[in-house]
Amino acid sequence: MEVYDCKTIEDPEIRKWVGNKSNTKLNYNLWYQLSTNSYFGIDFLRRHVGDLNSIFKETIGELRQKYQNSGIQMSKEWVYEYNDLIRSFKNSRVLILGAGGSTNKIDWEAKDYDHIISCNNFYLNEKIFNTKLTAIYLNIDHKYPELEQLNHYLDQYQPLIIYGGQINNSNIFFNKYSDKIFTRFRCNTKIGILPRLILCMIAWEAKEISILGMDGHNRSSRNTDSVFYRNPIQHQSTGTIESKFHNDLDKLVCAYEKQYILFFDYIFNYLKTNIIFKNPGETIKFNMLTDISKVMF
Repeated sequence: MEVYDCKTIEDPEIRKWVGNKSNTKLNYNLWYQLSTNSYFGIDFLRRHVGDLNSIFKETIGELRQKYQNSGIQMSKEWVYEYNDLIRSFKNSRVLILGAGGSTNKIDWEAKDYDHIISCNNFYLNEKIFNTKLTAIYLNIDHKYPELEQLNHYLDQYQPLIIYGGQINNSNIFFNKYSDKIFTRFRCNTKIGILPRLILCMIAWEAKEISILGMDGHNRSSRNTDSVFYRNPIQHQSTGTIESKFHNDLDKLVCAYEKQYILFFDYIFNYLKTNIIFKNPGETIKFNMLTDISKVMF
């Protein structure tokens, strides 16, 4: 990533780029992206909530008001339903598996971790399908292919189901599983489900978090290198960032780079977590975590 860490707005090196804005007081890091000649940071983007570059969604206050007497666990960064299974994550080593290529390219073993967790179409990956996951994040609005196979996995292993949104008749199969919890985060990135699982592990006080499959896009192809699809070449992401930059792949990748940087900036410099993070796929091409993990992890 062609990014310069400016630390704070007071850094004299940033003045030649930000001009008149250099007298603005920021509390957290300011970053400058060489490829787009633009600067960005948590404080800066908090003033533009809802913008595609922002990682914050100001809904937590409303949710805290709504659920204040319901027994739901709340902080200024997240709300979630409590389940006894959550206690098992405290001081544990957790592997989070996403749909990026490093999930297949790195030879991970379940015995090396206390917990393995994944998301959405995990069950279409043969190795993960035959692995007992402690928890999975299922997007309520997601259209699940081969639903019978997902149900088979849930019946066999009974993982904790983490979700956001409302359960309705279109996803009624969720209702037969008792171990499911609602979650919502103020941090609302556009880089998939894994940030939500990472935030869950921070909230539930894991000791060590290893991340695979959080690889992002490459500049040579619009196709996502997804290992959660039978025919990955046919799968293309259709999220909000893709919609905005569908004609410019370089700008698309730059937008994702900012999201990755800001998310981990938020974790280490705003939340100030002491959890150990590891990136086993650091050597994999197109792994967007590589530059970040070399410096931050």
